[in-house]
Amino acid sequence: VPVTPLREADPVQVGPHRLLGRLGQGGMGTVFLGVTQDDRAVAVKVLRDGLSDPDARRRFRHELEALRRVRGPHLVEVLDADVDADLPYLVTRFVPGTRLDDLVNRHGPLDVPALQVLARGLADALTVLHAQGVVHRDLTPGNVLVLDGQPHVIDLGLAIAADVTALTRSGLVIGTPGYLAPEQVTGTAVTEAVDLHAWGATVAFAATGRPLLGICVGMQLLAEHGTEG
Repeated sequence: VPVTPLREADPVQVGPHRLLGRLGQGGMGTVFLGVTQDDRAVAVKVLRDGLSDPDARRRFRHELEALRRVRGPHLVEVLDADVDADLPYLVTRFVPGTRLDDLVNRHGPLDVPALQVLARGLADALTVLHAQGVVHRDLTPGNVLVLDGQPHVIDLGLAIAADVTALTRSGLVIGTPGYLAPEQVTGTAVTEAVDLHAWGATVAFAATGRPLLGICVGMQLLAEHGTEG
């Protein structure tokens, strides 16, 4: 995972966590490499201002309580969070792996044994997650880190935060074109089924090197409904 230096406007401390550099940036905020007070490496995800609504924060706190109970070998669990801070943040275990999309783009589709490990690992992650009543909402190759051949699902809390934010912004669709289930686009109830759809699309990408639904369908979803994520 490439780490870039902190920028002048970046915080150097978030809660009790000292920040060392940037890991990435997305629609919901910026991800930093940090260290805990006992010098453990963690990923610190500073959220943007989408959780200003009190009802949104309340729901997010409820979801976080479920996430804190989630533990599994293929899940990058939430270790700490503060949604009431001036800079709301999530802290997760740091996994120095390679994103699945980067891995496939650089080296081509996975062979059958590696694909079987990926499919089983992602299915195990979703089983553990769903047992706690949590839906990821945005499982994609960009949200899977591969380390020593094993997949690790990341951004659990960010997907939930994005969904909570959408409640206060009419017409907003959260997710990644090509991996969204139909109900996420049409605005009907989101259930565990959306993660199963995304599991299939993610495994298909790993097997072929191409998004399952293709660029044309993704662009059609964007044109018809708009997206953020």
